[in-house]
Amino acid sequence: MVLVQLNSQIWNIPSLPDNPTVAVAPFLPEEPDGSLPSTGRVISEVMTLALWQLPSLNMYHHWLLARDSHHLRQKLPTVSQYALKFMRRHGVQLLIAGTYRRQGNSLRVKVHVLKEEKKGVISLCKALPAEGDYEDLPRWLTYFCFHLVERILPGCASPCEETPLMLDAPIAAIEWVCAALDYASLDAVYDSAAHYLQKAQKEAPDSAYVRFASTIAGDELRDVDTCKEVLRKNPDFLPAYFPDGSVRTDDYEELAEAKKLYLQGLSRSPLNMHGYFGLREICVRQGDADTLIPFAKLHTVRGTFSSQSNQFGDTFLQCMEKARQHEQYEMARRLFEAAIEMIDDPDQQAKLLKKRGQIEEWDSDTERAIWFYEQSLQLKRSLRLMTHIADLHLGQGRISEAESLYLQALSAGKRLSRTRRIEAQFGLARCYEERGMTWRAGKIYKKLSKQAASNGSLYPLLLYACDWLRRNQQ
Repeated sequence: MVLVQLNSQIWNIPSLPDNPTVAVAPFLPEEPDGSLPSTGRVISEVMTLALWQLPSLNMYHHWLLARDSHHLRQKLPTVSQYALKFMRRHGVQLLIAGTYRRQGNSLRVKVHVLKEEKKGVISLCKALPAEGDYEDLPRWLTYFCFHLVERILPGCASPCEETPLMLDAPIAAIEWVCAALDYASLDAVYDSAAHYLQKAQKEAPDSAYVRFASTIAGDELRDVDTCKEVLRKNPDFLPAYFPDGSVRTDDYEELAEAKKLYLQGLSRSPLNMHGYFGLREICVRQGDADTLIPFAKLHTVRGTFSSQSNQFGDTFLQCMEKARQHEQYEMARRLFEAAIEMIDDPDQQAKLLKKRGQIEEWDSDTERAIWFYEQSLQLKRSLRLMTHIADLHLGQGRISEAESLYLQALSAGKRLSRTRRIEAQFGLARCYEERGMTWRAGKIYKKLSKQAASNGSLYPLLLYACDWLRRNQQ
């Protein structure tokens, strides 16, 4: 029932072009003091958890952000410098960052929305100010985030709830959690992280947010049981629907429960890549193509994994490869059929056909593998694939077909890399050897025996050539 509802919902969610990964960086103090105060992390946490509730945004796996905050203790960069380093390190395309000034119980922030370009970052707007009571920060900053998104990122869907607040802890507890997150990334002060987390737990013993933080800065595993406990405290705490500690379990029942949670989370945030990756891992372990295909189609259409040279991205290719790694060959075939129906770009079709050929080859069906490889070769000429097809023909005893392909590859001249040229020459020599034309084979083997084995794949070929010459000396 959950999957049926999702199929009807996810296609109606508006999204930003190419579904960029969005993150909120810890804010910088307006006046550098040589350290990263917890206030900058608190602002980031409040804004991140607010934006997690917007279905149109693909929010970054925010609890990893603490891992590079310590570099700010040496020198405070400008917002643009900080943003560029942050975006490149974490692989996010859209960043919310800024500065703050705290005076007594009053907090003022200046918010920048930045997008990465080839040579740096560009600002999508002028710095937007916001100010309020620090003790009431989760409330007013959450609604400022919704206003910010409506102004800067038009088309984003509204939050699911009228008054969404995932942060169910007082500001003092949030501060201790943020201090624990910062210190958890530094092995030398892990005990300090645990100490700060204990302080947060004393401040808010019933908080879902603090309980979830124990899976990041503490010893708790973020598995199904822990996430269910968090959700009992607060069913709206969206990150707890993604129990990534259970996606690789060998317990079938736990895996099934994890999938249910992921689907519930993705019903609220269908474009979230963290949720998608976890669900994909579960599905390939179960061989469940029916659940995965709608999400793979969604990310293909929305261009989540697109690039300048690849309009559709490699969403289905990655899914097929994951299925192959788990020997879920029938699932990989289902994924191929779904992809080939929706993608009409010849280059992308060639890649899909090649991957389907690899699936058949791994499933020990060489004849079907050759057929799909040849279909791919018709759409896009690939010298590497050509020599591989020739190798398969040779292994099947079809010497004429193999010889023809090896000669075609060798006719490419300088376009053929050294490794591919040696492989094609070796294959051609094997064809001559099978035909009984030992003098032609020997001529090629003699040339190959003088080549250096520049990589591991060439070593057995050159060793064979040298051994053949030794065995066939007159």
